[in-house]
Amino acid sequence: MPFLDAAFWNQPIDVLLYELLTWFGWIPLAITVVWGLILVWKNHRQNLFTKTLTHVLLAVDVPAATEQTPKAVESLFASLASVYSNLIWKETWIIGKLQPTFSFEIVSTEGYVQFYIRTQAKYRDAVEAGIYAHYPDAEISEVEDYTNGFPLRFPNETHEMWGAELNLKEDQIFPIRTYADFEDKVTKEYKDPLGLVLEQLAKMRPGEHFWAQVLCQVTNNKWKDEGIAYIDKVYGVEPPRKESGWMTGMRTVLAIPDAVLAKTLGINMSGLLLGEPAAPKEQDQWKAFKLTETQREQTKAVLQKIGKPGMLTKLRSVYIARKEAYNKGARVAFVKGLYHPYAHLNLNAIGFSPLTVPKDDYFWQKWSYAAKQNSLMRGYVMRDITIGGLPKVFNVEELATLWHFPAIGVKAPLIKKAEARRGEPPTGLPVGSEAEDIVAQGAARAAAAVHAPAASAAAPPPVPEPAFPAPSVGEAELPHPSLPGAAAPPPAAPPAPLSAAPRTADVPPSGRGDRGALRGVEEKEETERGLDATDMGPPSDVVLPGPPPGFPAAPEAVEDADGDGAREGEPPMNLPV
Repeated sequence: MPFLDAAFWNQPIDVLLYELLTWFGWIPLAITVVWGLILVWKNHRQNLFTKTLTHVLLAVDVPAATEQTPKAVESLFASLASVYSNLIWKETWIIGKLQPTFSFEIVSTEGYVQFYIRTQAKYRDAVEAGIYAHYPDAEISEVEDYTNGFPLRFPNETHEMWGAELNLKEDQIFPIRTYADFEDKVTKEYKDPLGLVLEQLAKMRPGEHFWAQVLCQVTNNKWKDEGIAYIDKVYGVEPPRKESGWMTGMRTVLAIPDAVLAKTLGINMSGLLLGEPAAPKEQDQWKAFKLTETQREQTKAVLQKIGKPGMLTKLRSVYIARKEAYNKGARVAFVKGLYHPYAHLNLNAIGFSPLTVPKDDYFWQKWSYAAKQNSLMRGYVMRDITIGGLPKVFNVEELATLWHFPAIGVKAPLIKKAEARRGEPPTGLPVGSEAEDIVAQGAARAAAAVHAPAASAAAPPPVPEPAFPAPSVGEAELPHPSLPGAAAPPPAAPPAPLSAAPRTADVPPSGRGDRGALRGVEEKEETERGLDATDMGPPSDVVLPGPPPGFPAAPEAVEDADGDGAREGEPPMNLPV
């Protein structure tokens, strides 16, 4: 090898660099190619693993009037962030397993607004429990994907599309404005910025559709180390410098011979070969008192953000419409202002990801216009967080601010809401089978057949039909009987005694009459014949039983002394009941 010869290093610098590039220049290129092939293999295995997963799309009908704030939805995001699992090497590189992804969407279909959640089927119970915990009157149902009826390739003959990916403009450790910043200091009311978004979504005309997606993937808590390092730097706390593992190993190997040479010859061999360890910098202990108000606000906000769980997040907005209804100019302005209320000029804001926005301002941008349309549409429909720009971390408070159910103060029209309250049946409600109902109905018919002769013997005589036809709708009223030429009214049927009322045989005697009615068994209302609301007691032919043994006898009734028409000790005859 010529580089071991001393004459090799005495060559001119350009010749020396050329020789080194010839001998060793292929190494970084080979490393790059190998690492690229490894990533391609990983993406291939992840795509195969994703195809084995079962996803469901849940439509959420929010309660018509709820006093819950986005704090309730924050607990839902916090519970979903806990499904993170530490993947081993085999799961990552061989199986292709990846962390679960959730999609929270707000969709306007020609002005009709609906909330959706897309999740893996095994996490459906966790999602529904998180919603019902704070919104017990909400209605959740599994629906088909609303994107199925739209084309995926552009340009096409029927539809036109525009959209964008949105992301944080500054470092991910700085938060945006959250729902806690939208509380009125005077009235203590929450001024929900989502109300403006819903109002604009309701402005979509026939043929127009707008989709807003908040795509979240669970991650670990290592992202907060960046925030801790920033706070330490602002306050002048320098972290201890650590040497690499290779330097630490070399110092360990040279520790014994270095000690021998230091005793005998006074030579520090490790210092000559590896250099002295870097001394820690002198810290400014008064730096914390020199912070500006902006730095204080930033460090406080960063500390609050890293104190809550976070998820890798990507925001997408898609506007798609039929060509005759396509209105790009108005909807682009809407998308630009969609997330602008959450901007904090001293901290962070949400803006367009430049590499993903279809533009046609210049001729070279028109060449990639269709490619960006197709990439954005494919990423939205597949709910793929790897397509497009790199995702950044939003904590659960920020996510609840961007996607939550409207509060009672939001009066945006055409929002799909629950129309009625849902309740659970009583815990002690008996539940029977169809066979039990058939047996009960048979027993009821048998009992009715046994009592049928007695009932027919005591049945009252039939009521004679009236001598004149009953009036129909639209006919003139019959003349009064007192007028000349008017027919006399038919005689009224004589009242029958209470004991002669027939028993309704169609109603089973057991407590299952309600289920029988549901299965088509018509229940007949039992009525007492011969009684009306003016009766003050039982019929004259019914003898009531006396008081039980040992019950004190009633005092003797006194004749009418005050002339009110009743004996003393009895209620007046005209007492209302």
